[in-house]
Amino acid sequence: MPHDVVAADGDLRLRLMRDSDDEYARMVGWRNQPHVRQWWDPDDPPLTASQAVAEYRPSVTGSAPERIAIIEVAGVPVGFVQFYPWAAFADELAQMELTVPDGCWSLDIAIGDPASIDRGIGARTVRLLCDHLFAHEGASAVAFGVDRDNARARRAYLKAGMTPTIEYRDLDRRAGERIWAVLMLRLAGGSGL
Repeated sequence: MPHDVVAADGDLRLRLMRDSDDEYARMVGWRNQPHVRQWWDPDDPPLTASQAVAEYRPSVTGSAPERIAIIEVAGVPVGFVQFYPWAAFADELAQMELTVPDGCWSLDIAIGDPASIDRGIGARTVRLLCDHLFAHEGASAVAFGVDRDNARARRAYLKAGMTPTIEYRDLDRRAGERIWAVLMLRLAGGSGL
């Protein structure tokens, strides 16, 4: 595999985001799609190019704990996934009153291309990335939140082998209020619980 490929399975490939104007412009386009904005920072104004560079460049250049991968299907970029060890975000866990297993990782995913929704790409990506994190990063578990009202995403995560565990108040906000989320969990060597 090329050095920038995180993981691949058939026509699905997760490759590291590049530090280029094209990549940042792609992120702006995806993040501003109505189906993404509905769930990803809906209280914020639309993402601009300069904000995308400020937000993603630290991860792309390795100065932030998150890594960003572009989701490609048959070589065509369709979305992105960011992943990180929860240990780097202990303050956020405390604010949400959450406990995760030691060595646990998290992820955030968006299928930005509207034509690629409801094609199983999200489920395949989550499963592939979890397998990678267990095999190559030593993750003990993968746990992340999903808005409890986002039925499409919850179905995809179930298909990916994630198990819903508890409901909690996420730090993300909608209409000024912290959203209710469901913590999805998959343990190394198995499923959720």
